[in-house]
Amino acid sequence: MFVGNPISGVTSAPEMLPEPWGAIGQLLPPGAAGTFIRSAVFFDGAGAAVPLAVLLGWAAAGFLLLGVAGLRAAKREPARDREPVPA
Repeated sequence: MFVGNPISGVTSAPEMLPEPWGAIGQLLPPGAAGTFIRSAVFFDGAGAAVPLAVLLGWAAAGFLLLGVAGLRAAKREPARDREPVPA
């Protein structure tokens, strides 16, 4: 959030940012979402394919990480099939 929002170019345009930062900002979720919304609302969806692909890539990476975390958590905790010991 602290890096993606300033270099996203949503408030103006990514072309108005210094040279490498505008392109990098479009590869992060805030920049891709802003460009996707701008393309869908003002330009009838023209140019929305690349930002949509970036957003879907981030979503796929997030789901992949969630799956890996779930598998790791399942490995660590053994199944509890015994009765609790009375205290």
